[in-house]
Amino acid sequence: MLQVDEKMVSLVQDIVVSYETQISLLGMMIDSTYEILQESEVALVEVHNQLRKTLADNASLRKKDYDSMIAEIESRQEEGRLEIKRLLNEFILAHRKAATQLKELIADARSARVIDFRTAVAEIQTRQDEVQKKVLRQLKSNQYEQEELMAETLKLLGDGDSVKVKDFKATLSRIKAKRTVSVC
Repeated sequence: MLQVDEKMVSLVQDIVVSYETQISLLGMMIDSTYEILQESEVALVEVHNQLRKTLADNASLRKKDYDSMIAEIESRQEEGRLEIKRLLNEFILAHRKAATQLKELIADARSARVIDFRTAVAEIQTRQDEVQKKVLRQLKSNQYEQEELMAETLKLLGDGDSVKVKDFKATLSRIKAKRTVSVC
């Protein structure tokens, strides 16, 4: 029986080391995700500034009116980025909690049964999978919205100096309508 306990402790220790390695890799992935979010935000700001300038130069729309009209979309983008950051933090915390729980299982390994261990690991994995799905859903949603916004803005800029306020307003309406549909 003692030999089985030692093997179980060794197995759990190996799993904990694996989780700690995953946590380290997740940290790097999160840092990369933050950088990508920042880069896409900078690119979007540049495109918006170009459109803002074009509309203002054409005497079609004052810059402050442009800012007012685009504020809702920018606010939604910021909310999406903040939600991604929150979910990524939740994701890494779930992994840290799992490592802690596994360490606690090691401490209790002498009295724990194999079936209790398997159940605990399955529950930990289920919670992690749920958080991972939330993170991926939000990342995909944010990426889609940013690509859509960038494409619409670049399409407007493709018209060059002939960009009109009515075209801009129509584009904003389309973007808002698509977001309303995707939220429902």
